[in-house]
Amino acid sequence: MARRLARLGDKTTYGYVASATSSIIDGKKLALNGDRAWCNKCKGMFGIVGTARGWSEDSLFVGNGDRVACKCANNQVIATSDLFDE
Repeated sequence: MARRLARLGDKTTYGYVASATSSIIDGKKLALNGDRAWCNKCKGMFGIVGTARGWSEDSLFVGNGDRVACKCANNQVIATSDLFDE
């Protein structure tokens, strides 16, 4: 099933996507594997484990439901772009 790709500023369960290093789509960059998210519970920035196959980069994209690598067991990305993984 296709998943939405995440952009800079998209929410996570406990924070938001704070860095995105891919192409600009609709005025915001898409997030790639290893980009970072802020966690309000852990009070810090943590890498995002991107698992979505994209259409233009050599890296994995961050998709809806991908995990933020903080101490919270269920901190997931809530993606809002109109682009979907392959």
